[in-house]
Formats: sequence, C-alpha cells, structure tokens
Amino acid sequence: MWKDILIPGATAVVVSFIMFLSSKNSEKKDHGFVFNYYRLSYRRRLKRNFLSIPVIVIGLLIIFFLSNFPTMYRTMVITFFIVLFAIEILYNFRKWQKEQANS
Repeated sequence: MWKDILIPGATAVVVSFIMFLSSKNSEKKDHGFVFNYYRLSYRRRLKRNFLSIPVIVIGLLIIFFLSNFPTMYRTMVITFFIVLFAIEILYNFRKWQKEQANS
C-alpha cells in the first residue's frame, strides 16, 4: 500500500529537485511559455498557480471518490494538499510583491 504512494512521490521530488538545480542561476522569464516552473518569475508562478486550480480540484475529487482509504484519511490528505497549495500561493504573492518593490 505504501509503495503505491512512496515511489511516485519520491520520483516527483527527485525530478523537481533536478529541475530546481538546473535553473537555479538562470534568468527568470516573465513572458511566454516555460515548461520549467523554476524558470518563471514570481508573478508568472502566481498566475500558473491560479490557472492550475481546476486541475487541482479535479485531482482532489478523484482522490476523494476513487481511493480505497478510509474517509478520515482521505479528508486529511485533501486538507493537507489544500493547505500546501494556499501556502504556495501566499509565498509566491509575497515574493512577487517584494520583487516588484525592489525594481
């Protein structure tokens, strides 16, 4: 049961870390499409977060209705992801405001 969660989760963390390291010192883009999230400016990251809300909602609904876990566990996982997403939006907003004030 835990292998079904641990292996994809670890893979996602490793790929995300590699993408972060590859774009650490690169110039951030504010226009056009960029696949690598870490190459975006904070304003563009915030826009991408807002655009991904429908995908997040669909994913959370799939987790809730199609998983075999107890309802309490599903609720805790969904709450955890919602809190993480809210923290990410707040972080990107604050960094964008700070970036805007410095320029």
